[in-house]
Amino acid sequence: VIQPGQTQVCVDIIIENDRVVERDEEFCVQLSSENNDIDFGSEPCHICVTIMDPTTVCPLIADVMLVVDGSQSIMPDNFDTLIRFVVRVTRQFDISPEATRMGLVQFSDRSKVEISLGDITDEGALETRIMNITYQNGGDTFTGEAIRLATSQLLNSPQARNVSKLMFLFTDGQPTLRNNAIRAGEEARNENITITAVGIAITVQDALNMITGSSDRVLLVETFSDELLNDIIDDLTTQACPTVEISFTQADVRVNEDNGTVFVCLEKDRPTVLDIELQVTAREQNPSDAISPGDFDADTINITFPSGQNRICVEFNITDDLIARESTESFEAEFRITSDSRFAVPGQTRMSTVTILDDDEVTTTPMINPDTGTINYVVNENAGDVTVCLMKDLVTAEDFIVTFIAREKTPPDALSPEDFTADQIQVTFLANENMACATFTIIDDTIDEVDESFEISFTVPPDVTPPSTNPMVTIIDDESPSVSFTQQTYSGEEGGVVEVCLMLSTQLDMETSVTLSISNSVTGYDDAENDDYSGVLTVVTFVSCSDMSCFNITFPDDTEYEFVEAIKLTIDTAGSGLNPGTITEADVCITDDDDPKIRGNCTKVFEDRGPARVCAYLYGNTQSTSQNLIITFTPQINFLITNQATPFRSMF
Repeated sequence: VIQPGQTQVCVDIIIENDRVVERDEEFCVQLSSENNDIDFGSEPCHICVTIMDPTTVCPLIADVMLVVDGSQSIMPDNFDTLIRFVVRVTRQFDISPEATRMGLVQFSDRSKVEISLGDITDEGALETRIMNITYQNGGDTFTGEAIRLATSQLLNSPQARNVSKLMFLFTDGQPTLRNNAIRAGEEARNENITITAVGIAITVQDALNMITGSSDRVLLVETFSDELLNDIIDDLTTQACPTVEISFTQADVRVNEDNGTVFVCLEKDRPTVLDIELQVTAREQNPSDAISPGDFDADTINITFPSGQNRICVEFNITDDLIARESTESFEAEFRITSDSRFAVPGQTRMSTVTILDDDEVTTTPMINPDTGTINYVVNENAGDVTVCLMKDLVTAEDFIVTFIAREKTPPDALSPEDFTADQIQVTFLANENMACATFTIIDDTIDEVDESFEISFTVPPDVTPPSTNPMVTIIDDESPSVSFTQQTYSGEEGGVVEVCLMLSTQLDMETSVTLSISNSVTGYDDAENDDYSGVLTVVTFVSCSDMSCFNITFPDDTEYEFVEAIKLTIDTAGSGLNPGTITEADVCITDDDDPKIRGNCTKVFEDRGPARVCAYLYGNTQSTSQNLIITFTPQINFLITNQATPFRSMF
């Protein structure tokens, strides 16, 4: 409340010390009042408050030994100034059992552990203990002995840990035993102990350079002055505190496209006691590679790397574009440290390449034929060709070749080249198209035949899934029905009957007839006589809805011995509307059942009257033959009837 007589009013706003090494931050304070007459101006921010980061704080977890010169050249007042400065140095670290632990050695002509490493882990208690240290006022400056004692604390103390090890040396002069001090410094550095020296009111610093190993780790102050010592405290902390390196854990990260997200992870090379602010960015690598937002979301994410973690991961979105057969694509992830960069720097792996692996599998299937409702095709024989189509379920990044193969089924049905042309046709399946087609030739023959079919198969690239089922193409015969004998030869015996049948290739819904012609002369057989058979039809009729018509031929039985006789029947389709089938001529064979019987009569002849005539004659029902019968007469001189004949001369 601004009371009468006052010109201002103030309030205190609490500022939290987050102990995060960071750049200066700002916030706004807006002014308002229930008195609408007050003009607060047009500025959007009435009061701007800048929060400045405090004096540099070492972010590392470390064990620290303070080595303080207590020789008589320091003098009591200067020793007090030095102790106050040492206390301010301790404030640059997070003193706690889990973070930084400290110890202190005072030296002159003797060295003494004033505070053992880790004995005091409270910041306030540590400051109090340091302020109460008694000045030794010794005669000599045995720096080497003090360094070795501090080294022992860092390496061999029960409180020693596997963390960063730091040593601060505060002195005003050259070591009494120069070479000894230099060797002690080298021994400590060989144990990975970082030594930083503060030289006060000294003119020659070469010994300190050799103790610390580098002139960069030596800071000089002209005199014991609180102001001058305070001026170097930031530089001292920066020089002494090892830099934290932050890197990506992997230079290359691979992720399947359908994962949806990818994690890129960062790590510190050593633990810290302070959080570190980072900015991680995903961006396109080049225009021909992964693009945003088509393949991933280009984004910048601000993260805090917590002090208690050595690894942190950032998640970026990956887009599953459902485009198959893409080449691998990649984008880059990079980071920037937004905290105080004096203690945290990018490490060796400053960038990570994220490779997106395409896992979209394209599957091909035969197109559903709208005429059949299936993947199969039905085509008339006179159509000339048939077009078969293949579908794919995804857009592809590039064209690919598919081969359509027309082939005979197993066992064969339609044959190539009689019924269709067995071709292999390569078709380019365009990337943005979902259908590819090929056309195959159908052969129109003049044969009336049953419907036939053949198969279409496909070959596709290895990364494309082929159809699980191949389509069939059925060829509908459009020829007129044909008529044939059911067999090439019919046989029967005299006195018997034989059935002769004619068959249509297709049933007709009306009656139809064909004529037969008869020939009694058939090559390879005896000519038949008209009285050798009866019942042959000259007109054969097929009734409606029937595909077969039969008739019987009767063979009369005679008493004449004959060889096989035959007649030839020929189908004549003229005027019937039918086509000749595969068997238009048939032989009808007549087998004789008359087995001829031959007998001979015995005869007598006088020996002096010349040849004896012996005769063989047909006997029984066989009264004649249609062919010559050759009879051989062979005398048997050893055949005994009554008295064996003496040798005679054959007349045959």
